Amino acid sequence: MSSSWYRDSYEAVKRVYGDDADMFCALLALTSANCAISANSTLAKKAYNQIKLSGTVKRESFCRTHYVGIVRYLSDGEIHGRKCGSFYECMTNEDSEHIPVDMWMMRLYHMGHDVPSAKEYDAIEADVVKRARELGIQPRDYQARLWEEIRGNGGSYAVHFAQWRLL
Repeated sequence: MSSSWYRDSYEAVKRVYGDDADMFCALLALTSANCAISANSTLAKKAYNQIKLSGTVKRESFCRTHYVGIVRYLSDGEIHGRKCGSFYECMTNEDSEHIPVDMWMMRLYHMGHDVPSAKEYDAIEADVVKRARELGIQPRDYQARLWEEIRGNGGSYAVHFAQWRLL
């Protein structure tokens, strides 16, 4: 059994944002740190609307981490930060060999803290990819299933878009 959380979420983003879907996914990734899915969706939507209106985002609208990530993305088109980059990749690329290792994955692997070192990130990512391949599923789908098990299913982004009456 696998989760189609990333696939379902990306399909919803494409239906709502069309040609801007990948940019919106980048904004979701960049505003995902320490956010529930509903808050993450709201922040990404706020960033998107500000960018479409003025080409940038207002500093006071976002915490420092989110703001810096968005501004850097607008400047160079890159998503900085391993977790954010992996999250974006999982949203937009079903064949990704990278998965986001967040506090929930750290807790699942009983690391005793929430922020992975590079070595811990490598080890967890490698284990998830290995187990996914053994099960014959995509790593992103296996990671989503694990995430849902440890954190609880917060619903895909499609759920939150429907609440906005965008679908």
